[in-house]
Amino acid sequence: MSTKTNYFKLGLFIIISVVILLVGIFFLGARDMFRKEWDFETYVDSSVQGLDIGSPVKMMGVKLGAVKKIGFIYENYETDYAYVYILFTVNPEAIGAKFPEQTPEKLKKTVREMAKEGLRLTIASQGITGVCFLDASFNSSTKIETLKIDWTPENPYIPSIPGTLDRLSNSLTDTLENLAEVDFAAMGEKVDQSLASLEETLDNEIKPMVAELREEMIPALSNIRKATESAPEAMLRLSIIQEGITDWIREQKGSLAEVVDNLQGISDNLRQLTANARRDPSQVIFGEPPPPSKVIE
Repeated sequence: MSTKTNYFKLGLFIIISVVILLVGIFFLGARDMFRKEWDFETYVDSSVQGLDIGSPVKMMGVKLGAVKKIGFIYENYETDYAYVYILFTVNPEAIGAKFPEQTPEKLKKTVREMAKEGLRLTIASQGITGVCFLDASFNSSTKIETLKIDWTPENPYIPSIPGTLDRLSNSLTDTLENLAEVDFAAMGEKVDQSLASLEETLDNEIKPMVAELREEMIPALSNIRKATESAPEAMLRLSIIQEGITDWIREQKGSLAEVVDNLQGISDNLRQLTANARRDPSQVIFGEPPPPSKVIE
C-alpha cells in the first residue's frame, strides 16, 4: 500500500516538474521554436561580408526576423545574373499580420504594394565590429535603381539598394575613373599655348598701345596742369568783367527808364489807333470824316 502510494507521489512530482519546466522554457524563449514565420527573399550585387545565417532583419531598430539562407542566385533560378540570393524569415506579428486574415497571396500583394511605396533593404553594419544585418526602410529616391530580374520569385520579394557607404564608395570610384580619363598632358599643352598666345598679344598689341597712350596723355596732363595753374588769374579776370558790366548797368539805369516810358507811350498810341480804326475806318484812311451827302439834304 505504501509502496503504491510512493509511486503515485513520485509520478505526480515528475509530471508537475515537467510541466513547470516546459512552461519555463516557453517563457524564456523556446516559444520561438513553435512560432510560424514567413519567408521573404532579396538579392544584392555586392559583397555580403559580415552577413551570416541568423543575422537579424530590422526596421527602425526593431527586429523583424532573421537571415535563413545565403547563396548565389543561379542556385535557385535559371539566370545569367550573378547576384547574391538572401532568404530571410519575418515574424508576421512584427509586421501586424494576423494568420486568419493574411494568406500568402495577400501577403505577396501587400509586399508588392509596399515595394512600390519605396520599401527597400540594405546591408547595414553594426558599429566597427564588422557584423552586418538587413535593414528595411522606405526610400523615396528615384535616382537609385533596383536590380533587374528575369525570373519570378518563389517568395515575397523586397528589392535591395546599396547602403550609404556603398553608394559613397561607388560615387568616389566613378569620380576617380572620370579623372583617370582626363588627359592632363594635353590640358597642360593647351595651357602653355594659351599663355604663349597671351604673352605674344601683350608684346605685340598691349605694350605698344600703352606706350602710345602714354605719349598722348603726357601733353594732355601738362595742359591740364597749366590750366589749373592759370585758373586763379582767369577767375580774377572774370570777376573784373562782371564788375564792369554791373557798373555799366547802373550808369544806364536812367536811360533805360526813359526808353521804357517811350515804349509805353508808343504802345498807348497804337492801342488808341486800333480803337479808332474799329470805330471809324474812313477816318484812318482820309483823315477827316466825309462830307454829308446832298441827296440826303
